[in-house]
Amino acid sequence: MTIEDIVLDYSTRGMDILKNDLGQDYIRKAAEAIVRGRRGTVFIITGFYVEGRGETDGPPGAYYLAKGLEMLGFRPIIIADILLSNLFPGVCSIYMTAEETGTYERLLRQYEPVCCISIERCGRNRVNDYTNMRGKSIKDKTAPLDEMILLAASYGIPTFGIGDGGNEIGMGNLKDSIERKLGIDPCVVCVDYLMIATVSNWAAYGLLAYLKHMTGTDILPDFTHVEKYYAYIVACGCIDGVTKNRELSVDGFGMETEERILARLKKVIG
Repeated sequence: MTIEDIVLDYSTRGMDILKNDLGQDYIRKAAEAIVRGRRGTVFIITGFYVEGRGETDGPPGAYYLAKGLEMLGFRPIIIADILLSNLFPGVCSIYMTAEETGTYERLLRQYEPVCCISIERCGRNRVNDYTNMRGKSIKDKTAPLDEMILLAASYGIPTFGIGDGGNEIGMGNLKDSIERKLGIDPCVVCVDYLMIATVSNWAAYGLLAYLKHMTGTDILPDFTHVEKYYAYIVACGCIDGVTKNRELSVDGFGMETEERILARLKKVIG
């Protein structure tokens, strides 16, 4: 069983159906690109608006990616909505509002990132709208951070996307398959390396697992730390994006499933 198989387990939204369209070893290829790239600033974009709050999917993956990449010699900066302020202790963070425009090019020129990674971040669809999993517009609540990805691509900066439903940045790589097989209106923003999973956080853990295997640096977090981080962000107001409750769960999965995924990732990389 591969890391890609593990993070697609318990699939409920059809991401397992898209695996063959994406190709084999898609997380491994993303990890290889990061390892062979030069060290420098990495932008990590996250945050999904759910009924006035941030959701529990996205921030944990972004937080532990930032911590892991820092251990590998990168300088991570998390970029998110103001809604997520204070969720990333000890990590340099920049917070944006839905009204802010024209800031993204300045940030790219100021920090000159070596790559941009988006995790569980809503991106524009074919009609330039931003919609949630139920197809409802959240455009007026969502900073257009996908513009950062588009600008980065135009500058030749490698881009990475992680998603689990079809409306996230990067799903433009599979937009035709998503429309045909899942019957939803997908995000059309493409990335160089797309990673999918049943829960976006799990793809981030999978990426960290590959990076650990390739570098020998122990950057995959322990479940005890992950559970404490979930408790922290829930205390800050985050909710499960499926149940809409402030609880220690993610996309309807309890912490026992999170623990199981992390344990299997640790086992498969030895």
